[in-house]
This record gives sequence, C-alpha cells and structure tokens, in this order.
Amino acid sequence: MLCDKVSFKHKSHSISEALGNPKVVTTDECDACNDRFSTSIEPALINLVSVFRSLYGLSGKNGAKTVIGENFVLDPVKGFSIQSDKTHQEIVQNSAQSVDLRLRDKFVPQDVYRCLVKFVLSVVDKDLLGEFSKTLAWINGEIDAEVLPCIARHQGAIFFKEEPILRYYLRKDDSELPRLVGEFHYAHLIYVFIVPFVSDDQKDFCDDGDFHEFWKIFSLTRANLKWDFRDFVSLEQKSIAIKLNLKGMKLGENAFVTEVKEM
Repeated sequence: MLCDKVSFKHKSHSISEALGNPKVVTTDECDACNDRFSTSIEPALINLVSVFRSLYGLSGKNGAKTVIGENFVLDPVKGFSIQSDKTHQEIVQNSAQSVDLRLRDKFVPQDVYRCLVKFVLSVVDKDLLGEFSKTLAWINGEIDAEVLPCIARHQGAIFFKEEPILRYYLRKDDSELPRLVGEFHYAHLIYVFIVPFVSDDQKDFCDDGDFHEFWKIFSLTRANLKWDFRDFVSLEQKSIAIKLNLKGMKLGENAFVTEVKEM
C-alpha cells in the first residue's frame, strides 16, 4: 500500500508557540499533524486564555497580542478600553467595579482537553505511547468522548509565570490511580487533568466518586489551594466571558486588576 510522504521541515512545539513557548519542540510530529493541530484543537485553548495573555503582556507568536472583544479592547501596552452600561465617571467613583468582558472568539471544551493531553503526550517517553493508542485516536479526532473526567483549575497570583509550564505525573505501580496526569501552568492559572483512554487504567475517573478518591490523594500537596472543577466534554462552540474586578480607578489611569474570573 502506498503512503503519502511525511515531512518534518517545520518546528513542532510541544506547547503552542502562541502561548509563549519558543523552545520546547518535538521531533515526532510531522508537518501535516502540526498544521492540523494548529487549526483544530489548539485554538480552543488559546482563545480561552487569550485575555490573560494580553492582560499580563505575555508573549505569543510574534510578541504580545491585542484582544478585541464584543465590548472591550485590551492592548498590552495601552491597557483597556471598555464599553460599559455605566459612564466612565460612574466607574471611577466606585471603589470596586466589576465588568463583564465578552470575547468574540469561541472555544470547544473537548478540544481544550484534547489540546492539553496532546501537550503531555508530546513530552512523555515515546516507548510508552503504545498504552495511549486510543488517546491518540481521540486527540486526532477519530473518536469523540461521551464523558471525560473533570479538569481542576486554580487561579493564584503566587503561581504567576511569564512562560507556560507543563508537568506530568506517571503512575509506576498497580494502584487504581490514573496512569498519567498532566498539570499545565499559564500566567496565574493551573489546570490539572487526567489523560483519558489509557489501556492500563482500571477506571476512567468520570464517576464523581472515583474522581473524588483520585483528587483526595493527588491534592495532598495542594490542600491549601482553592480549586474549581469543570466539565470539558462538550463538542459545541461556547462563548467566552470574563469577570474583571477593578479597583481604585482614576481619570486618565489604567485600571488596577484585582481579580480575573473566567465565567
């Protein structure tokens, strides 16, 4: 059987270059796959965190990015321009003002999960990939998931990083814990996720009880952190809204951001 030629002419980044990773690359991802991932699953995660990238002036591909939303413009250099139902004077007089930002870009939740798992599998020992054949089929869009484990998310300024960080935890015994767990840091965000469809896992951790038992053990070193748990199984395009809390605004000055929450 004749196969199409596979080329490796371009750099394939283990974490999207648009998220500020110019260094960590993989030699196992062909040009065709790299192009496909960059237009299929990676935009979902990039869109989801785009406000945080611009808010903190983080570099993407070709530098910092401006975000133009439905009711705001966020320029990393010039700051915010917000369209609000309140006047600028009313916002200034309020010591703490909450503004809902609506993005134009959307995201597919399951593609966010696929993208995060793709990052992890690009850096694990290649000898292990045989255990993840169904996972790879899912990442490539050959199958869709009907259920997935929740993704744990934490927001914390003390964890702020200017470059993305990727960690993974590999089970080395016969316990009922997941075989592979990923942890992705971006700006002030941490996402912890179970890699699904692993042949060696005894459970899929989609059941609330099974996930709770996993998290009770996994979070022992994170017990003092506040986490929320989100379902990323939907295949529908979702809108993105961010609640931005501003404090101490004065005329002619940019807002000081005290809290940013994705809704």
